[in-house]
Order: sequence, then structure tokens, then C-alpha cells
Amino acid sequence: LGIFLQLVPNIRVAKVERDQLPIGPLTKDALDETTIHITQFVKGKKSARRSITMLKSLLYFQNHLSSANQECLGFEPFQSSPCFIELHPAQNPIHVHFITEHDLWPVLKSQLNNCSLSYLKCSFYSLAEYQWFADRIPNIHHAGSAGIAKLWAPYILPHWVIKTIVVDTDILWNENVGTLWKFFDQFTSTQMLGMAWEQQTQDARCRRSSKILFPVTGVNSGLVLMHLSRMRAANWGLITEQHIVSSLAVRKYLSQADQDIYNSVLTLKPEWLHNLPCEWNVQVYSPMAVQCCPVIWPDRRPKITHECSDVKQNSTRSYGFLRVAHYNKANKPEDTGWKNARPYNPLQSGFALT
Repeated sequence: LGIFLQLVPNIRVAKVERDQLPIGPLTKDALDETTIHITQFVKGKKSARRSITMLKSLLYFQNHLSSANQECLGFEPFQSSPCFIELHPAQNPIHVHFITEHDLWPVLKSQLNNCSLSYLKCSFYSLAEYQWFADRIPNIHHAGSAGIAKLWAPYILPHWVIKTIVVDTDILWNENVGTLWKFFDQFTSTQMLGMAWEQQTQDARCRRSSKILFPVTGVNSGLVLMHLSRMRAANWGLITEQHIVSSLAVRKYLSQADQDIYNSVLTLKPEWLHNLPCEWNVQVYSPMAVQCCPVIWPDRRPKITHECSDVKQNSTRSYGFLRVAHYNKANKPEDTGWKNARPYNPLQSGFALT
């Protein structure tokens, strides 16, 4: 704790220096109201592979599939669906901000066509600049120091980036990211964070509505809508530092990295939170999590509605449709030896599955 307190002034100085950075050549693109900003904290080669998979699913549901490539067409389901109602998905420009190790920059660039696609731009920031500080905060979460560093996104990103979606690399999209971006328009004047509840079945009220007061299990930080300008104006950096210090004074370590601090802050400042529907962060860390957010996960093309997927109308009942799947467990789908979790109980045909 003493070491941490000595480091606090140093990171404040670094924040001031970052806030004073001159506006760069990407300003014009960044200020385009149609551009969606995605922020990724990537540490290690495994995380880089997951990040690419995440971006592929994001771009797929913006209808950026290479239709001229026969290899890609083989992955398009239901080309002759009897329930075919064609949509015209919004194709917003995507600007991805990678906070990552320097040696991963060329790896990520090569996988993304050197970020030269007309609809995809990339910016890179050195994780080492912030990791040295996060490493000194006791934390037992498997995400490590990169998970804690997510708290400082408002100061890592340039001041002309007003809003962003910070997502973990272990996320798969099943909906157009533009639909999620529109939640910013629903923020009240005090709200600056958009997050879904943590899905914990030991909480008897886990199938709660968004109108219920802040629950004991709090929010999940795998997907966060950040209104950066409001966070900076509220002095987010100083507030999080105070909560880190108070948390370490009680527990000596963080167990859920940045999520511990979000919950600590939002318990006292619930007016800062815009609660997202659980379908936008369906957590598959446990086969029991389905009890907290019962959903249908349809396999569909981006031009087809959820109702016109492989799910029959009479099987949906009152369940929602999965928008984002979050593999928030130590072993990820692309890891060696990974296996799908067994269902908690055999479910009857037509019941929801995550």
C-alpha cells in the first residue's frame, strides 16, 4: 500500500502530459460522428489472437463479409431461408485503439491488412507505459495488470476521442455494434458508463430488471461504454485512485481487477451508470449463468433479423436474443484443450441456452 501511494503522483503527472498532447492527424476521422471507437487492451500473443477473432465477428455483423471470396461464403448460413427479411446493416467506420505490447503491433497490423481498409482504422499505444503502474497493485485476477490498466482509458486515449466501447478480447459479437453505440444516446446528463450486471446465480435476484437498485454482485467490466469527456470532467483518475487505495487498505489485493473498482465507485455513484440489458454481455464463465440471462443464440447472417434465424418462433418464449457472448473464464475457446462447458441440467427442447 505504501508503494502504491508513492506512485499515485507519478501517474497523475503522466495524465496531465497526455491531456496536453497536440491534436494529431487522425482528428478529422475521430470527430466524425459516424465513427465507432473500440478500445482493446491486449497483452500476449493469445490475447492478440482473441482480439482478431473478436474484430472478425464485429465486422461480420456490420456486413463486411467478402462475398466475392468463395471460402468466406461457405460460412454464411441460411442463404435460402423461408423467413428471409433482408436488412441493411449500418456500416459505421470503425476506429480500433490497441493498448498493447510494442512487439504485437506488427502482428495485429498484418492480420488487419495493415489497418488500411476503408472502414477500419487503427491506433496503437504502448501498454508498458501503464503496466509498470498496474503491476504494483496487488491483483489475483487472471487478466493481470492489463485488466487494471483499463481504468485509465480516458487518459490513454487522446482528448479528442469523446466516447468509446472498451471490450475484452474474449468477446464474440452476434449483433451490429452500431446498435450498441446508440445506447450513448440514451444516457442521461449524469451517466458516463454503460455496463451490464454481473451474472451470478448465487444472487437470488440475478434475473433482475434494469430498474432495480445496484445489486450486491455489481457490474461486469468485460464490456464498458465510456463517455470519456464526462469521465475526465468528473476527475475519474483521482476518484479511481482513491478507491484503489481504500480497497487495498481493507482486502490487501484486488480479486476482479478493474471490476472491483467500478463496483466500488458505482455503489456510491449509481447515477453515473446506464445499465445495459444482459443480452449485451452474456457471461459464459459458468453453465449456470443462463439462469441469470436466458437467451437464444441464433446462427444468422447480418442481413437477417434474429427472428429469421435458425430459431423457431414457438421456441423463443420470453427469452431475449444474445447480442454479445463474453467468455469470462480462465480457459478460452481458442486455447489448447478448451472444451465446451457441460449444461448445468439437461434442458428441454426450446429452452434457452447460452
